[in-house]
Amino acid sequence: MTEEQRLAWEKQQGFTSFATKSNEVYSHVAGKELSVDELKKEIVQYDNLLSLKSDNNSEFVLEHALESTPKRFLCNSDRIFKIGNTLYKVFEDNIVMCNEKHYATLLLLNETNYTQALNDEIQVMFSNSELKDDDYKIIPDNMFTLPKGKRFLLERRNDNGSNRIRIRVGFDVINNSNSEIKGFDQNGTLWCEARPYKRVLGVWYTTTRTISCSFEIIVDFTRSIEFTNGNGAWERSRTYDYGDIVKKDVLGQTFGIYQVQYSNRILGPNENDFLKEVHFAALKCRASTPDTGEAQLYYNTHLIN
Repeated sequence: MTEEQRLAWEKQQGFTSFATKSNEVYSHVAGKELSVDELKKEIVQYDNLLSLKSDNNSEFVLEHALESTPKRFLCNSDRIFKIGNTLYKVFEDNIVMCNEKHYATLLLLNETNYTQALNDEIQVMFSNSELKDDDYKIIPDNMFTLPKGKRFLLERRNDNGSNRIRIRVGFDVINNSNSEIKGFDQNGTLWCEARPYKRVLGVWYTTTRTISCSFEIIVDFTRSIEFTNGNGAWERSRTYDYGDIVKKDVLGQTFGIYQVQYSNRILGPNENDFLKEVHFAALKCRASTPDTGEAQLYYNTHLIN
């Protein structure tokens, strides 16, 4: 689905996603081309939608909040979405889950206080924060999701003066309560993205450039023991690929990798035996603009035809 199709779908549904709201505010703020001190003051009112982060060489980058998870397209401007009678609120490093009767409480939670509100009825989805190679030191071979679900993210970039191209490849898992089977569904989602930036007064902003990108990705995942007689064998995915050359502020694709169910009615194996572990088997990803060289993310490329 293209950005134009996504916006048309939202309009048809009478729904405005967090991503759409964040994009609108980002364009408004970036258009002012403020100094760092001015920008820090400006975004206080938008702290739910934007984030100003430190970059290399004492510079800063203005990011969309939740840009490391595709859930930003599912949740509303309050960061909430609903599946069945369960509500989910999305944060940078986790997702809070609760019954719909706790909606008022969920509205009050933010990045600062949500961990203090956790109890038997308000829980987090991930037992650990996402893995992200900010220092480019994480080896893809060592990046595994946990059975209970986890996000991880790989990033590379190429800077040329005041121009930048950044690529990301991520994996996102969500567990949905399923009252019909008295258990839950687990969905694994792979995504990739290429995004250009420009630097103005010491701040990197998303911008529009002609992006040339190519992503080829293979993942390994364990099969549920119900299909492997208890062995939990590893299975290799097909090559997920995406590529384009177009003038935009971001290019990318999201792929559904798997769905698996666990029911509390089943005797014998525990729930972790029905959930999957995932890691990257091979990556051949690159992106560039006319103003930059290539940002590359290569790993085990011999596995990709």
